Amino acid sequence: MSRFQVPVVLWGIAGFQIVLALIASVAGWPAQLSTDRTSPVGLIEWLVEGSAVSAPLVFLAGMVVVGVMALRPGALGLVGDALAIAIAGVTVIASLGESFASDPVTTPRVVLVASGILGSLLALLIVVAVIHDLRLRRARPHRHNPAP
Repeated sequence: MSRFQVPVVLWGIAGFQIVLALIASVAGWPAQLSTDRTSPVGLIEWLVEGSAVSAPLVFLAGMVVVGVMALRPGALGLVGDALAIAIAGVTVIASLGESFASDPVTTPRVVLVASGILGSLLALLIVVAVIHDLRLRRARPHRHNPAP
């Protein structure tokens, strides 16, 4: 089986988001969409609340759970794939929301635009992984339980 599957992609993006939260905390880039635009206090708050370039911790935890679901065969795996598409949609909306945050912004505009581009690319990567997963699922032989 290929390593390019929904769980690997989601878990990789979640890990990458943690790195981005660390970078944002050092650079002082708070989230601009739906926040008071103030910098969180302490590293844990940066991870929990998210930043201009990273998602909040609850969203990242959701990515991990959906990745576990997508590992499963059958209906649960399909639900995981469907939820991965929803995650991709939320990622695009949130990333573009950061990009088009209204003034005054406390994070440099170039960082916000880069966040929108990066988030859109990550969402596209999730969609490609879901398409790949669905093709793998369709190609697998269906197991039928023989009658007793």
